[in-house]
Amino acid sequence: MVLRIVKTLIVIVLLTITMQAQMFKVSLGPEFSNPKGDFNYWYEMGYGASAQIEYQVLSRMSLTLNSSYGYWHGDEDLIYRYLKNKSYSVNSVSTSLGIKTHITENFYAAGEIGYHYLFSNTEILPGNELLKEEILIKKSLSHFGQGIAIGFEKPLNNNLFLDGSVKYSFVPGEAYTYNRVTTRIALSYQF
Repeated sequence: MVLRIVKTLIVIVLLTITMQAQMFKVSLGPEFSNPKGDFNYWYEMGYGASAQIEYQVLSRMSLTLNSSYGYWHGDEDLIYRYLKNKSYSVNSVSTSLGIKTHITENFYAAGEIGYHYLFSNTEILPGNELLKEEILIKKSLSHFGQGIAIGFEKPLNNNLFLDGSVKYSFVPGEAYTYNRVTTRIALSYQF
């Protein structure tokens, strides 16, 4: 399934190389992320930032390349019972390729597939070795993941846009998932 999506995106990119670009956008903005599923048990609301490049291939469809950084702080109730650290956290760096399509002039839907690198320096107290399967303990994980989003893009002038979106990311782990809902508010500049 993942390989099929990647192949489809590569074909779309190759087909658009011969077409003249109608639009090229760059956006940058903060993100606020709420962990879901297994990820929600150990971590609280997170924050980060992302940058996105968008290349229009059809009048209402664009290819996107997105890179983001996220940080989640651990649930404080769990710190004193299980961990050596005074606090614990997980960081994520991700890069994804996607398709964005405008449903109306201002509203859009998007889908993406990408690579997620998660890392942490958390240490557990002796006797809590079972936690090694549940939270990132002094290690990193790298996984492919997918995301779906809906958003609103409002022009501020001819070249500047305010872009707000909500994305659900599906990121599998070794034994648990790192799914999340992310809200992004960005400024986009059209070339």
